[in-house]
Amino acid sequence: MRRFKLTIVLAFEIVSMLMCSARAAGQTVCNIDLPVNVIASDGRVLQGLKPELLVVTAKKTQAQISNLVPESGPRRVLFVMELGRDVPIPARTAMTKAVAEILAEARPEDSFGLVTTRGAQVEVPLGRDRARFSEALKVAEGLRGKDAEGVLDTLSRATGWFQNAQPGDAILVFTLGLEGQHSVAYSRVVNALNLRGIRVFGFLFGSLEEGSFNMVITSVSPSGIGSITGYVPNRESIRDLSWGSGGYYVQEATDPQHEYKATDTNLQAIRTKASRIYSAVTEYYRVTVALGAQPRELSLSLADGVRKKAPGAMVLYPRQLPSCGPPR
Repeated sequence: MRRFKLTIVLAFEIVSMLMCSARAAGQTVCNIDLPVNVIASDGRVLQGLKPELLVVTAKKTQAQISNLVPESGPRRVLFVMELGRDVPIPARTAMTKAVAEILAEARPEDSFGLVTTRGAQVEVPLGRDRARFSEALKVAEGLRGKDAEGVLDTLSRATGWFQNAQPGDAILVFTLGLEGQHSVAYSRVVNALNLRGIRVFGFLFGSLEEGSFNMVITSVSPSGIGSITGYVPNRESIRDLSWGSGGYYVQEATDPQHEYKATDTNLQAIRTKASRIYSAVTEYYRVTVALGAQPRELSLSLADGVRKKAPGAMVLYPRQLPSCGPPR
């Protein structure tokens, strides 16, 4: 038994020494594959990406792009629609128009599913005949059931629909916001998305809760009450969930004092935005980053020349990094 333990210890020390030597020599010890989009300020997907157009940085380790290839294989897309009592009819109409637009231009190799939340349940499993969606969307638009599970709860359950993870899996969420009642922790949803490599995109029909101000009493005396007011940012919003997974969201209700109106102009705009989100789902680049060690943080940004030619363009990639793979 002692000899067996000694062998394990020696083997571990040898591997550690090799890893350290590789780092010291600037060699790659792992690779991370990331789905990457570059989108313009209006949501259009920018094409023609090359390694030299991206800048990659990682804390406490060297990093470089070793491979960059277009990835346009079959996609699985799940629509999650909030249909609680607080969702007005115009917003429901906009949601169904957005889904219909994507289905109308969908590629034959892609598959879709639908699940509703915070109201009467409508479900279309991934991969079912698209003809079922027309009827399901008509039913969903007119439903006004009692509020059921929260949006985060439905998202947690929906990740289980993606059996055997596939590149490009995505969820498109239509919601008033994630901040309502729910029983599942936000972190659990984030971990489930990261584990399966699912990107989240979203349409927000409510106002984004940026954060809140909290007052903390620091002292009580005859002369009065001492207190400190601090700002607590909201890190559990549709913005953070989509951005962290490698997607993005669109805010439809920009004025919190007025309800969303399903005018012809607004409906045409949401069709265009939905089409551009679908393009981001189907057309991205698989970027392989070669690293000297597993990074805690990694940043991808556009080179100066690109930023000057495309001001406002953004690089989308998962902020929750996968574990390093072996060097290639």
